[in-house]
Amino acid sequence: MALSSIVKAAQYLIILTLAALVFVYLTRFPNHFSDASWPAHAKAHLFSQISIGAGFSIVALIISVRFFSSPHKWVWWALLGFWVFSFGGYWVGKILMEPDTQWRSGNMVFAVLSVSYLLGLVLSSRYFLNGDKSGKP
Repeated sequence: MALSSIVKAAQYLIILTLAALVFVYLTRFPNHFSDASWPAHAKAHLFSQISIGAGFSIVALIISVRFFSSPHKWVWWALLGFWVFSFGGYWVGKILMEPDTQWRSGNMVFAVLSVSYLLGLVLSSRYFLNGDKSGKP
């Protein structure tokens, strides 16, 4: 079944966002490992967070590449769950743990990625959830 251009755009948006997120995990956060002010225990938590975040991003990337063209509700719900736990977790942590800190470039990166991924979910929701198996807008 051919996907409509809107659904295909949503898929590409999600795929590009996930690829960028994996890139962010693998290139930005390891800088903290060289920060002498971070204790070993904090670095262990950081390594765990990077591993889990990058791992789940790769799983979501596989789902969005392999299963997006099949109009099964579980695909959309799995991708939504990823957004809730990955991006939602980031923002809840930011709000609860760093409410008074300055807005950093990392926050802007996650803001752009959060919105682009969410836009992909919104654009594809009708295709997955409303029974519109044609994928037409």
